[in-house]
Amino acid sequence: MRYLLPIDTLQRPRNSLFRRVLRNMAMRIVFAGALLSTLSYYWSYVNFQEEALANLAQYISARSQLESELFE
Repeated sequence: MRYLLPIDTLQRPRNSLFRRVLRNMAMRIVFAGALLSTLSYYWSYVNFQEEALANLAQYISARSQLESELFE
């Protein structure tokens, strides 16, 4: 007859070195991705805002010239 091992001895430990390293690596990747996404969003937002303000200034200048031509 075979000797059966208890189920607990067949399972791998939950806090093995491999699992800890893998978990730490995954957390670093997630953190780096979140940081890069935040910085990218901020950079895009600032650049789009500057572009919109520049376009608005051009529009105001062109519109004021058109409006002033009517009264000349």
